[in-house]
Amino acid sequence: MSRRDVFWLLLPTVLMLGAGVAVAVAVGWDHLLAAGVAVALTFPVGLFAFWFAGWLIARHPFGGLLGMAVGLAVRSAAAIGGGLAVFLLTPRLKELGIGFWIWLLVAYLSGLIVDTGLLAGRAVVSPAGREKGKG
Repeated sequence: MSRRDVFWLLLPTVLMLGAGVAVAVAVGWDHLLAAGVAVALTFPVGLFAFWFAGWLIARHPFGGLLGMAVGLAVRSAAAIGGGLAVFLLTPRLKELGIGFWIWLLVAYLSGLIVDTGLLAGRAVVSPAGREKGKG
């Protein structure tokens, strides 16, 4: 994972937390809690999904497709399952209602977009574990 990859993977997280602070100041601090929970549920799983897909790309001709499918399944399970558990167990998030789910959806989709873009570029550069122009 290069510095460029880390920058792009961190960007949605930083923007989400910044937006959480801005909305919290304007509307209420529960939105910062919701943004933080959304990032906590999506960012670590997204890092794993990105690493795993990159690992598969280097080892299998269909590694990009397999990695994205597994990453999507794991990321969806973590976001939906974890989101539901946190929502049901946290009264402040229950009070926020649909606002929490909007934060979670935006965090999930922004991470997925960045991962897909980075992996699409990586798959073009090194299909099936070979660098472009070799064998």
